Amino acid sequence: MIKKYPPQFWTNDIAFYLDGVGFTYKTNPAEQARAPGSRIWRKRSEGLKRNCTSKGRTEGTGGHYVKLIVAITHGKGIVICEPYTRMSGEYFASFIRRNFEDMFEDAGKDSCTWIQDGDPSQNSKAAKGAMNEVKAQLLSIPPRSPDINPIENVFHLVHDQLSKDAIQKGINKETIEQFEKRVIDTLYSIPLQHIDNTIESMDKRLHQIIQNNGCRVKY
Repeated sequence: MIKKYPPQFWTNDIAFYLDGVGFTYKTNPAEQARAPGSRIWRKRSEGLKRNCTSKGRTEGTGGHYVKLIVAITHGKGIVICEPYTRMSGEYFASFIRRNFEDMFEDAGKDSCTWIQDGDPSQNSKAAKGAMNEVKAQLLSIPPRSPDINPIENVFHLVHDQLSKDAIQKGINKETIEQFEKRVIDTLYSIPLQHIDNTIESMDKRLHQIIQNNGCRVKY
């Protein structure tokens, strides 16, 4: 990848970085935010090597989530943020047909190349058929590879900001509809410079992954 793509490729030639994300709904957000965090840090040996995953996080107990498909682009920030209920090949194919042409236009790049990971639904036969229809060129990365998908850093910023807001604003009660709105508003409030910085770090990420023999890095 480093030999094939120069540093400016990640900012100038990738129209957008896309991923699905879920945020756990809690009826008492402030109380949950004050509780000790439940994090899973994978072993250092876990990364992009075969049969390994990278770092992850648990959000605590609970069965309700706000699920979103989000895309970011350098210089513009959030391209789209669409709630969804269940990810499937058929749903994602519909998402592509409904949104991709406008997303490429909004990104303002002279390219229809985009990045996502290897989620089976998002790489299904139905989804690939829809990609071909809109002439989208996918640059796929391995599943569960947050170190080489900068949008994961944006999700981390949103998660932290949601917890801070819950405590600072004393949000002790919230419906799932109110939580969904707060998540989306928080996503759009992330400063453009933060998003640009994460994308600009792509070349450094790849070098560090190689230096670490595929193991996880600081990102």
